[in-house]
Amino acid sequence: MEGNAPRREEDPSRITEPVIQITRSELRRLMEEAGRNALVQHERRTVTPLAREAPKR
Repeated sequence: MEGNAPRREEDPSRITEPVIQITRSELRRLMEEAGRNALVQHERRTVTPLAREAPKR
C-alpha cells in the first residue's frame, strides 16, 4: 500500500549546519531572481548564433 511507509525525517540533534531563516518577501525575491537567471541561461543555450548577431531595434 502506497503512502503508509513511515517518513524518514532527519533528527534535529544530528544537523550540523546552521539554520538560516528568511522572510517570505526575501524568499519570493530569491525565487524570482532564480527564475530570471534560468530564463537567461535557457536563451543562451537555445538561441541560434544568427539571432544573437541580429541588430536590436
